[in-house]
Amino acid sequence: MIAEQDIITQKRMQLEDFDFMPFFVQVVEDYGFKPFAPVLTEVRSRTVCYGRGCDEHSTNDAIHQLLVRDCLIALVYERRTEFNFIEATYIICAQGIRRARKRLGLYYKTLKHNKRINNINN
Repeated sequence: MIAEQDIITQKRMQLEDFDFMPFFVQVVEDYGFKPFAPVLTEVRSRTVCYGRGCDEHSTNDAIHQLLVRDCLIALVYERRTEFNFIEATYIICAQGIRRARKRLGLYYKTLKHNKRINNINN
């Protein structure tokens, strides 16, 4: 199953109820990236800093990215609201999923080609 367009969902929850990893695990399973998960996927997280200068302080807001072969396939934007609530925006990137599948196909095609060459040379 491939997403035809980006899927965006927003949820508001208690601070202690927020965890982005179950969403990423579900995306990996739903879109067939599970066999590649240990090696060819990467999770990046960073805190968002508001303001114009380098003297500005960082906040509790964060961006979490799920990448496959350096293609963004899912993203979670975590925004801290008043009274310690989290407003989480979950995004599944359809174009990133298509691009990642194409890159994985090329990656494995190259591996097979190199393996054949190595077998001929040995």
